[in-house]
Amino acid sequence: MYTRNMEFNTLENKGSYYGGGTVAQRDNLMESDEGEYYTDTREVVLIGNVSMKNDNYVIKTDSIGFNLETELVTFYKKTDIWNHEGEFLIADHGTYSRPDEVYDFTKNAYILTEEQELWADSINYRSRENEAILKQNIQILDTVQMLLSFGDYGHYWGDVRHVIMTGNPSVISYADGESDSTFMRADTLWVFPALDLKDS
Repeated sequence: MYTRNMEFNTLENKGSYYGGGTVAQRDNLMESDEGEYYTDTREVVLIGNVSMKNDNYVIKTDSIGFNLETELVTFYKKTDIWNHEGEFLIADHGTYSRPDEVYDFTKNAYILTEEQELWADSINYRSRENEAILKQNIQILDTVQMLLSFGDYGHYWGDVRHVIMTGNPSVISYADGESDSTFMRADTLWVFPALDLKDS
């Protein structure tokens, strides 16, 4: 930990810094205006202009918690994340487990990939498998298939662009330059890329 202003409470085993500081752990580099470190739990709490960087992600937010032992990141406020897959993620609250590469967003979740945008109240996203569980107020925009999917529960597979939607699901298909669109509803909808039959 590098800072110009630091206090340490030996009774509580708690260190605090203000006026800017940096915390480094292997490839993790964390910076903030203020910070607290709890030696018993190995938990770091960063507050104000928080930046976290390593080979997996870049995180920008106002306050965050990080456990140096488990490498679990906890988001307390709106957080922007750029990961090594080239994806952009936003959430108002949630966690990220670096060893498992699992994001668990619990408020106002959003994911932007090269071909899709996903919104939901909560998203459990397994980045390594490119697979997500979405809950409540789901919207998925697939710019390749030109589809908008809605529902209250969804299971999404990004590598194959498949999604199963339940809980009031609906789909709108559109085409560039055309005013007409196709609207579909059902108890369950399975959305997947159209088969290419040119070589069949």
